[in-house]
Order: sequence, then structure tokens, then C-alpha cells
Amino acid sequence: MQEFGFTDLLALGRALDSAARVEALRLLSQEGSLSAGELAQKLGLTPGAMTGHIRRLQEAGLVDVENANGTHGVRRMVRLRQKRLALNLEAAPEAERSYAVELPVGAYAAHRALPTCGLAAPEGWIGQVDDPRAFDDPRHFSAGVLWLLEGYVEYRIPNRIPRGGRLKSLSIVQEIASEAPGTCGDWPSRIAFSLGGVEVGSWVSPGDYGDRRGLWNPPWWNDGLNQYGLRKTLRVDAAGAFMDGERIGSVTAADLPLRGGEALAYRMQVAADGHGGGLTLFGRGFGNYGRDIAVSVEYE
Repeated sequence: MQEFGFTDLLALGRALDSAARVEALRLLSQEGSLSAGELAQKLGLTPGAMTGHIRRLQEAGLVDVENANGTHGVRRMVRLRQKRLALNLEAAPEAERSYAVELPVGAYAAHRALPTCGLAAPEGWIGQVDDPRAFDDPRHFSAGVLWLLEGYVEYRIPNRIPRGGRLKSLSIVQEIASEAPGTCGDWPSRIAFSLGGVEVGSWVSPGDYGDRRGLWNPPWWNDGLNQYGLRKTLRVDAAGAFMDGERIGSVTAADLPLRGGEALAYRMQVAADGHGGGLTLFGRGFGNYGRDIAVSVEYE
């Protein structure tokens, strides 16, 4: 069962504020999965209008979209994420103490990138591929995808916790993959995650995916390049550090050096070992989700 809290209600309300989208959910519940074209045909909509409806449902977390090979080429298949939903309204909205921010993939505050490496915006390349100097180009703030075989990228998470408040939990959602020369679905990479200079744990990315085009990649993006990653959620709370609910470390939210008014450094780091490695981040305009790094903070 998929649970929605107060922080999800706005996106959920926007997604359901359309008879066409509600009807699309009913069809998916009956059929299991349908292509974007099939949904458009059944609803009497143009492909462009259907794409907008699917995007709104995906943003609310109601559907998943993936590419599938068909007799007439690649089809975008849509399915319900869960058939049963629940609203958790246990806490009154005014008692909830939380905030959310999105960090553009290109808005890193520090970096060390060794080839193979590069970055791009939806409009085109930023600097030269495999030239670490591109990461210092002022245009890096507009990047929607970046990759490096060895090194790190570090972001600053805004600290909006009032004086006297205490961090309760921190969740970071991002689309992430390994970095292989070219692409390779079997290319493990151990990625270490640090917050405020404290390593909270590591996760092994299975590969660098290029078997099908990412749903959001711009038309000029070559089919031989990194196409998409895995949508992963890093969470640190009172019980420890977790990746998609699986424990990766014992560091708790109370262990993080969060000081009043100071941003919290968030670093992803990889070391090349000769057998796999690397890091690719997909943000707005790229990958399968087209979303920047999403951060949610709860405090008390």
C-alpha cells in the first residue's frame, strides 16, 4: 500500500484534478499496463496532451513509466505504482515541521572529476567531454546530467531549521548510476555518501545503463551515451542510514554536525578500482525521471 502524507497532498491533488487523469488511473487498474499511445487512443487525446497527463501522474508518484521494445519500435509503458493508496493524516498540518528543496544536478559547490567525465544541459554540451576543466565552466549550474569515473561532487543543503530545533530525518532522492566508458549494464560502482563531512554509508550501483533511451533525454542526446539511472532514496533518521529502506550505516540524524544557519554539505564520492566504478547523476531534462535532487528535512 502506498501512503501519502501532508507533504504529498499538493502533488496528489494536482494529479487528480483532471477527469482524464482519473480515467487513465481506472484504465491502468483494469489493464495492468498500457502504452502512452494506447492511453491517448482510449481517452481520445493527442499524444502531446497524454504526455502531459502522464508526467503529472508520475510527479505525484502514482504511476511508473518505462521503455519497452515493441513490433513498431520502443513504446513508453505506463503502470500503476500501487493499486492501494492511503492518506496518513495523523499529524495536523500546523504541527508538521518539515521543508523540501530541489538541488539542480549542476549546482554543486565543490568537485573533483577525473575522466571519463563530462556534463551537459538540455540545450547542449558544457565544455569538452573528458576534460575536467568543464566542471569549472560557469555554465555548470545549468547542467542536467554529469558523470565522472573517479572523484566527487558536493552540494549544499539549505538549513532552515529554527534556532533550538533538532534534525529528525533527512531524505535525498536522486537518479543515479555508475560510469563506464560507453555504457555497461554490469558495471558495479561503490558510491560513498557523506553529510557534513561524516560518511553515512555506501551503496553499490549495478551499472551504467544504455540499453534503451531515457524518457527525458533531449533529441540531440546520442543513443550510445548514458541513458538513465536508478531512482534511489537515501535517508538518515534516528535508526541510522538507509538506501531504499535497506540499512547502509549506523550514523543517525543526531550524529550529523548541523549548526544553526549553516548549510549541510552533501557529498557523493567514488574511487576507480579498475573493475567498474564511476558516478552518473541525472537531473532535470535527462534520464527516466527528469527530476533534480530532491531533499526533504524533518525537525523537532
